[in-house]
Amino acid sequence: MPIQVLKPKFHVEECLAEIKECFDIGWFGMGFKTVQFEDAWREEYLNYREESVFRHDMF
Repeated sequence: MPIQVLKPKFHVEECLAEIKECFDIGWFGMGFKTVQFEDAWREEYLNYREESVFRHDMF
């Protein structure tokens, strides 16, 4: 049985909707979506709520 290493394991339509939102407002750099993603990832996978895991000094 082959192992699928590059097959997406995420909700494609949900991800594309988030990308479309950024395109619609003209934001193509690191910003509010990056912060939202990192906060959600940190809380879900690290069970950690402090800001020190990811740095956002540039915002």
